[in-house]
Amino acid sequence: MPGIYDARIANLNANLATLTSMSTEYQDLTSRSLSSSSQKTAIQGKIQALNAKLSDISSATTTYEKEFLDRRQGAPISYSRLQTLQDIVLAAFFFTYFLISVTAVLYVWRTSAITGNALMYAGTSAVVMTLLGIVVGEIIRRYA
Repeated sequence: MPGIYDARIANLNANLATLTSMSTEYQDLTSRSLSSSSQKTAIQGKIQALNAKLSDISSATTTYEKEFLDRRQGAPISYSRLQTLQDIVLAAFFFTYFLISVTAVLYVWRTSAITGNALMYAGTSAVVMTLLGIVVGEIIRRYA
């Protein structure tokens, strides 16, 4: 009979070792699930914060769009040609350039009338002054 008890004791020790192992595994899984649930809670909090921020941005965008449309409807239909000092200065510059160009073309016309090619020289001068005016205008438009 002592063999039966030894077998039972061995079985009991094996079951006890299995139970201890299962208990350790259960505690490990429980701690991991608690960690996962805390991470899940933290991520849900971040999602709620981002949703709130998205809602704020959306409402701000709607407000800005409405304000833009209101201002657009209240804006005058036509504007005067020269509103700012920059507009006045540019208009004065181009008017002066036009007068200088016309004066230069007339000067070339009168001085080349002696040689007989007045129309060709004056036309060439007009084309050159026009192209120069376009280049200067584009430089001002691009860099001013």
